Amino acid sequence: MNKFQKNGGVALLATAVLVGGLTVSTAPAEAFTPPRSAWQPPRMELPQWQWPTPAKPMGSLQDLSIPGLPKPPRPKPSRPANKPPVNRVITGVNSRTTIAIIHYNGATSLTPNAREARPGLSIVKMYMADYVLRYRKPSSRDRVLLERMIRLSDDGAASEINRKYPGAINAIAREYGLTSTKGQPHWGNSASSAYDAAKFLHRLRKNHPGSSVLRWMQQAAPVAADGTRQNWGTSHLPRVQGTKWGWSDYGRKNVASASFGDNYTAAAFTWGMVEYKPAMSLSLGTTCDRTNAKCW
Repeated sequence: MNKFQKNGGVALLATAVLVGGLTVSTAPAEAFTPPRSAWQPPRMELPQWQWPTPAKPMGSLQDLSIPGLPKPPRPKPSRPANKPPVNRVITGVNSRTTIAIIHYNGATSLTPNAREARPGLSIVKMYMADYVLRYRKPSSRDRVLLERMIRLSDDGAASEINRKYPGAINAIAREYGLTSTKGQPHWGNSASSAYDAAKFLHRLRKNHPGSSVLRWMQQAAPVAADGTRQNWGTSHLPRVQGTKWGWSDYGRKNVASASFGDNYTAAAFTWGMVEYKPAMSLSLGTTCDRTNAKCW
């Protein structure tokens, strides 16, 4: 044991003893102060998991960005359902005239008597031609007759087709749901309505847009086989693309027309003299304007 003295002062007495490699100091030790709290590992904030929802079908992975890969597509907000078609009533038309307009979305603009059965006139030739073209194998002569039926409204051609293919009108009426249309042994005595004619063209355009019936209506002759000028009624509505006319000068005089435009079909039947045909086109045009039928 050694004592050390420095500048007259007594230095700290320290003795070191080496026992088995352990160094023990005799210096007074400071009082041990325990920590105020137990040791805890550092906290790591983890992102909160989000469960899948309709807005985020992938949950928290929806916003995950992976290098080199595009982000998953975000779901598009659902659009409100399309509004149902609005049907309108055409008013202010003399009861001797029936008018039906069917828009491409199925909405209708009708006079109250649009479903009234009237003489089918040459309008039923459209039904006959559609039946033969789709359900029979028309010969080359048949096709000539069918074209003359539509473009020239040739009654002789219609009679020949009717004899060869009886029941065509009623078959089409059943298929298209033309409830006012009734075929007769002689096609000229058949009945139909403005609504049925417009509905037929509406269905034909949607289901068979390449039909020759539509093409022949677009190529209608200015003068019919019997010399009648084909230029009245629905053919004067805006943006009309094709028309079929019908008329009768026997018994009670009446006329009819059926047309298709870019986004609608229309038909009108009128009791009246042949001289009334040009006036009918004017009344139809002003009716659409006045009632906001929006047939164009």
